Amino acid sequence: MSTHQYTYKQEIYLQFKELDRTSLRNIVQYVEKNRDAIEDLDSEEFFEVYATYCRALFDLGNYSKYIMESEQLLFLSIDQNIYEFEGEDIYASTLFRKAAGLFNMGNHLEAKQILIQLLKIDPENKDVKAFYKKVIRSRYTLSKITRAIAIGMILASALVICLELLVIRPFYQEIVFSFELARNLLFATGLLTYLFGDLSHFLIAEIQAMNEIKNILATKKKD
Repeated sequence: MSTHQYTYKQEIYLQFKELDRTSLRNIVQYVEKNRDAIEDLDSEEFFEVYATYCRALFDLGNYSKYIMESEQLLFLSIDQNIYEFEGEDIYASTLFRKAAGLFNMGNHLEAKQILIQLLKIDPENKDVKAFYKKVIRSRYTLSKITRAIAIGMILASALVICLELLVIRPFYQEIVFSFELARNLLFATGLLTYLFGDLSHFLIAEIQAMNEIKNILATKKKD
């Protein structure tokens, strides 16, 4: 390697080091602009730059790009025996972010499969368990149905109130009580339906997730 090439590589790396780590867009733009030169860095320097770039992609919400780039990051961490980066288990944290990216893009099945891998790696990881439960909850539609019913009842109670104020009270005093009772029942039933649906949704998903996690960990022990 010529002195000029070495100097240029060092300049590329030092310029990267001078970037504000909170300026995520600047990090992404710098790496993508200088990708060829960055790929020619020494392995440790390249890994640092690339891992920082991938994290910036994720934090910016560019999940599709992160998922694509994370494959190389996972390969590098294994190939170079790098277990930790900036205080994180780089392999596990990359997989976790990949699962989160897939989930946010609506690919819940693949996200779940990655979380199963992570549970087998670290059975006591609370973040992974919480995320797994979130994925399971997303599969159920109970709360969506009960919320729709509840909102319909609450809107109906609002319509009854309007009718009561504009027509019933001025002209039909004798049936005011019936309308008051009807709109109160509609509102109360709607509210209870909303609360019951959300609680039932949470409990059903929680039990399902706990059973699945238990089975995953039991299978791991057998292996």
